[in-house]
Amino acid sequence: MVVDSKQNFSEMLNKGVSLFKNKKYDLAKELYTELMKNFPNKAEIYYLAGLVEFELNNLEKACELMLKAIELNPFYECFRELAKIYLIQNKLDKSVENFERALAYNPDCQECRNILKKIAKDRASNKKLVIKGVYKKISDFKDCKITHIYDSKIKERKLPKAIEYFSDYELEKITPVIKKYLKQETEGAFVAGIPNGRVFVKQSEETYIITPDDKFIQELTLLPDKKPEEYYIMQQKELPEEVYIGDNVLVLTSLWGNNYYHWLSLIIPRIHALEKAGYKLEDFDKILINYVGFNYQKDIFKILGISFDKVVGTLAKGALLRAKNLVVPSIQSNLPTWATTCLRDKFKEQINVKTNKSDMIYISRNRATARRVLNEDKVFNFLSEFGFQMLRMEDYSFSEQLSIFANANIIVAPHGAGLTNISFCKPGTKLIEIFTPDWFADCFFRIGENVGIDHYYMFGNPQPNTNLDMTIDINRLALTMKFAGILS
Repeated sequence: MVVDSKQNFSEMLNKGVSLFKNKKYDLAKELYTELMKNFPNKAEIYYLAGLVEFELNNLEKACELMLKAIELNPFYECFRELAKIYLIQNKLDKSVENFERALAYNPDCQECRNILKKIAKDRASNKKLVIKGVYKKISDFKDCKITHIYDSKIKERKLPKAIEYFSDYELEKITPVIKKYLKQETEGAFVAGIPNGRVFVKQSEETYIITPDDKFIQELTLLPDKKPEEYYIMQQKELPEEVYIGDNVLVLTSLWGNNYYHWLSLIIPRIHALEKAGYKLEDFDKILINYVGFNYQKDIFKILGISFDKVVGTLAKGALLRAKNLVVPSIQSNLPTWATTCLRDKFKEQINVKTNKSDMIYISRNRATARRVLNEDKVFNFLSEFGFQMLRMEDYSFSEQLSIFANANIIVAPHGAGLTNISFCKPGTKLIEIFTPDWFADCFFRIGENVGIDHYYMFGNPQPNTNLDMTIDINRLALTMKFAGILS
């Protein structure tokens, strides 16, 4: 069957579903085979093709296709069907594991819960949890095993440089952020082991660690200073039925944990703390993260030697998961120096890779949905006169991004997650970070100081009725570049 290029991807998928429903299996197989050739990275094609093979009782082929779909972008239907295949093949351990993972991704799947109860008692409970209180500190829960890694201390920070004469509006936006940045406690690190612990995870929202006596631990949230009643978990009458997910489970989820910045700055340092505490990644049955599917995650998994089979990610509905031993490294929201140092150490081989890119780069956000530079053509025409090259980070692998920043001498960029890569810059690298006043954040100030880059910042002009988009005044940019010693 030839794929009609005039039809969009969704139309072709729907055509395949229609063929399947009408039991035209051979035609459906032909269509999905062609779609795989044209769209080799679309998980849903492999899932639907797997359904066809399952219907035809080609179990090994169906299993192969489902596993490929999970590798590309796991969703609960893949685990559900894979569990059924393993059940027919009498591979009960694998069946149980995949029914559990299906429930982790979608706790509302009653079919999975009912089958799981029949084949593995006590693995999927009907009990719904009501939170009974809060432990403010991890040490308040006496049965917890705590391994301290780094001590807390106050760190004095220096502010990046700017030539701005700020408007009253800009000062109103930036003053509280700057005050908090200039003097703030650098959080110490520890790793907590919680027997019979549970974790409530909901995609990129806050993660809650729950003790056996039905209380959550406030210190293990990213926002530990909120009032207890302000947390989502305290506002729920009850949580979903819990699912047993494994004997030894590592929690690496975080608020906004599916974002590139949060992944590198909040997840990887926690792996470092874990290893310093004496744990090994291979010791865990499951590793919980917020999302699986981004290419950079797969690159990092491979570099770190994390088995993809162990990773549980997309928890959009919110799942309550239980483990015999739940291990949780604390979250380093204030980015102490060691958090950046461990990134450089983890990926030092990628840092040393040479690149053919310019050492003067402008990072574009023109494919983003927010904080875009609306007059970017004009901005880049100006920058290109001095040898700048415009790059989009999504065009490059994780290793390529690191090598690009490691070899850069001058970077100009609007504020965005791609700037997390300054973690791998040389000390003394010049950075001009451009903000809109309505989105001013200090996260890259912290990384920049940890690395020792020469950091400058300026403001663009916010544009009304946009998603925090802005224009950049070329004269203001030129003055900032002169102030930074980039232009004479």
